[in-house]
Amino acid sequence: MDSPHYQQGKAVNSSLPWHQEAIEQLLRRWYDALLSHALIVESNDAAAVDRFASSLAYVLMCEARATHPCGVCRACRLVTAETHADLFVIPPLDEATIRVDVIRELITWSQKTAQLGRVKIAVIQRAERMNRNAQNALLKLLEEPTDQTLLILGTSNPQTLLPTVRSRCERIVLNKPSSTELSDWLRSESKTEDESVIALALRYAELAPMRALEIIQNGESERFASTEAALAAWFSAQTEALECCQQVAQHCTTDEALSILATALRDSLHHEWSEATSNASLESKHQSSLSIAIRQHSDWRQRLESLNCIQVSRNRLQHSTGLNDSIQLESIFLEVGAMMTAR
Repeated sequence: MDSPHYQQGKAVNSSLPWHQEAIEQLLRRWYDALLSHALIVESNDAAAVDRFASSLAYVLMCEARATHPCGVCRACRLVTAETHADLFVIPPLDEATIRVDVIRELITWSQKTAQLGRVKIAVIQRAERMNRNAQNALLKLLEEPTDQTLLILGTSNPQTLLPTVRSRCERIVLNKPSSTELSDWLRSESKTEDESVIALALRYAELAPMRALEIIQNGESERFASTEAALAAWFSAQTEALECCQQVAQHCTTDEALSILATALRDSLHHEWSEATSNASLESKHQSSLSIAIRQHSDWRQRLESLNCIQVSRNRLQHSTGLNDSIQLESIFLEVGAMMTAR
């Protein structure tokens, strides 16, 4: 109970608008006893996964059995106060991994009788943080589920989970909003009518809604624009890779820089492949100077190879500890630079 990984009754009470239908479908299946005892909820937007999982947990705890938590029943009050003993959340803390002792604590909790006599729900946010020992320990809970207990694993990288874990869970892939839904939601949540601000935030967030909102609210667009300008100068051969790394490091983290570069590579590929159609997406409508520079100085094969290199590198950096970010960024830039100049 004293573990920093354990948050009793912590949840949010509203899903993103485009996820509400999925929430309601899962609710109906749960009440009809047709839902699996364990779910893997996945999307490239980790914060949206967190919100979905918490929202589902909150409404399932509610005694009203409605599509939204009532907010006034005993269960809702306990969830709001973060004191609901039948809700176990492993939140996205700063630690790189979820250790086996945390999962053992979860298993011990799962074996206790529900205090409110209804449902017990466990949520593991950013489940890809579980190390191998933790995942192996979790198998006990997956193989021997307790009645009226639901386990929700949220992840933006399901391939890091063991096949034995994935095979024992029902997969829930969150749908993405349309361009209109996403822009309307951001406009409403951020209280901004500036379309350029919204477009920039979406590009820098790789179209991840929660991250885009955070960028707008924190005023982060300027530093990302500076990063984009430095990268564009590099691709235009105005600067060398190492000089670009130094400039980029002044404005953003290694993962943010790689995210911006990956987005621009995807933009350039998408724009080139969809030029002949009139159905331009949100990405292609708002091409950045970086995307244009990339397109002018490389062919699609080089871009595709570079994009794959960046995606592999980001995954390695996100799930490793002890790596020097600046050295890793220099290494990746040199590798991408070599790919872009190879003919």
